[in-house]
Amino acid sequence: MRTILEESGLEYTITIYPWPRAYDMALSQKDTLIYSIMRLPSREELFQWIPLDNLSSSIYLFQPGNRDIEVETLEDVKLYKVAVTRETASQHFLLSQGFVVDENLILLNKEEQISLMVGSLHRRVDFSPRDMWYQAWWQKTSGYPSDFWEKTILLFEKKLYMAFSKTTDSETVETVRRTVDRLHSSGKLEAIIEKYEDMYN
Repeated sequence: MRTILEESGLEYTITIYPWPRAYDMALSQKDTLIYSIMRLPSREELFQWIPLDNLSSSIYLFQPGNRDIEVETLEDVKLYKVAVTRETASQHFLLSQGFVVDENLILLNKEEQISLMVGSLHRRVDFSPRDMWYQAWWQKTSGYPSDFWEKTILLFEKKLYMAFSKTTDSETVETVRRTVDRLHSSGKLEAIIEKYEDMYN
């Protein structure tokens, strides 16, 4: 994002917020960019989208590594509790598969809350959908043991996008779109992606 915005010649600040707050800001505030985000049918008309070629995310269902849980299908998972951050693609996917909020689907405001809820003192959560990029970063930085989460079922894989709020000036969006195209053509964005793939693989 820094490379794209700098190459676009825009003044910018980057701030990390809990996902529900960031999502709400991108819906309601002018000159706001949210990244990264998956392009869902329910979101199609809410943002101005810029695709990032060759960049996608695989979402798997993870279970606590110290729990003896055996599942083979999502129908099996419905017998347990799944915690997910609000307004994420994972929430929308699980709702579309028949999960029910406050029954087998628990909505939280921060990813950090999920890890706390699976600990030995609470065990209020049995599964959590997790992006493989995030999981790799989390594993390196969280201080938790390497077997804290165990990968189980692949839920879905989708391309990642940048998305501007609808009230952002269209010229700004087109400037960034052209910059992304140029950086893709030059191979500069792919080099950045490969650096982080190597770092977290």
